[in-house]
Amino acid sequence: MAKTKNREPIELGEVPALLRMTRCDTPRSSGEREPVNQVSVSGDRLDIMVQGVIGGFFGDVDTVAILEALQENPDVAEINVSINSPGGVVSDSVAIYNALVQHKAKVNVNVMGFAYSGASIIAMAGDDIAIAGNATMMIHNAMIVAIGNSDEMRETADFLDKVDVGLAATYAARAGKPAKEIVNLMADTTFFTADEAVDMGLADRKLVLKGKQAKQAKAQERQDVHGALWDAMRPAALAIPTKVNVSAGSAENQKEPIMAEMTLQDLKDMFSDASAEFYVECLDAKCDAVAASKRYATKIKAAADARQKASDEALAASQAEIEKIRAEADDAKATNRRPGNESLGGGGSSESENEGGDPIAIYESKVRELMAGGVARADACDSVSIRNPELLQRYMAATNASKGVLVGRKIADKFE
Repeated sequence: MAKTKNREPIELGEVPALLRMTRCDTPRSSGEREPVNQVSVSGDRLDIMVQGVIGGFFGDVDTVAILEALQENPDVAEINVSINSPGGVVSDSVAIYNALVQHKAKVNVNVMGFAYSGASIIAMAGDDIAIAGNATMMIHNAMIVAIGNSDEMRETADFLDKVDVGLAATYAARAGKPAKEIVNLMADTTFFTADEAVDMGLADRKLVLKGKQAKQAKAQERQDVHGALWDAMRPAALAIPTKVNVSAGSAENQKEPIMAEMTLQDLKDMFSDASAEFYVECLDAKCDAVAASKRYATKIKAAADARQKASDEALAASQAEIEKIRAEADDAKATNRRPGNESLGGGGSSESENEGGDPIAIYESKVRELMAGGVARADACDSVSIRNPELLQRYMAATNASKGVLVGRKIADKFE
């Protein structure tokens, strides 16, 4: 979100009559390289590169060249500022910031590496501030090298306090934070990751990457998502971890990182074993990687549940069949019948038909009838004896057998 209304020029106050220089403010020796070309104009666009130390004798950034370019191109519609700098001379950084703020063009700032110290002040001039995911930002109190007596040192310290007040007001206005909070962060020399800078309000968004860097970032994103998906499929918890904002600040100032909508190829690359129906659902819903992974996890869980249900039903049916077989076996054992072999009845004639005739001949005839059907002799004797108890008694009487109950297998011995 553009915050043009919060971009105000910085007033540093009167500089003490004292030799002062930053850590990089030492005379340039012969043979030292000159500042690189940092300004280019293309149509109604002005491009500025803040690369290296800002200002001073050892500086890489030519402050005068940038200020002149801004003054000589008052009608450009857009200014793009690319920053990768450890900082530098405070006055140079403030001058560049103020010149950008006062220009009528829209200022787009891209933090590509470091935006430390004075470089972070220049970044605050952007109507739109984007920071690369692996870039960082740092704010701290102004520093100085001073030479003088005690009175001059105290005067210099007072001057630094005024500089810090102006810098803190600039950060606070851009971030929408209380100045006291910014003052404390500056006093602690605070570094911000890309996400923390966005959450703090010092940047509006993370930079959308292109080319090889984008592919690497997407590959890492997929690796993270797959790792989360793997964890999600554990029995203990089926859920994709949500992103966590680690920086301080009120809830209204926290923002989720921007994730791109997935294309069909992205879906195929990440979920190669998914169905065409799944791809269509994700495309229709305009899912990003996290949303698509949640859908995929839900489908996997549903499929796993369906397989488990089918397995449980099959197991229950199998157990029921086993119980049925066991019951039949128990029943057959009680009646000495074998399941599926009803021919083992042993003579279908009624007992009235067995009342006449020789019981030994009748008994032997029934046994041999079963044996002709492939039944073992002992089993045939068992069956005839059980099915024809009266015939058995007559047979026993006719053979002068024991008056006790004679089991079929003992009868079989008489036929051997």
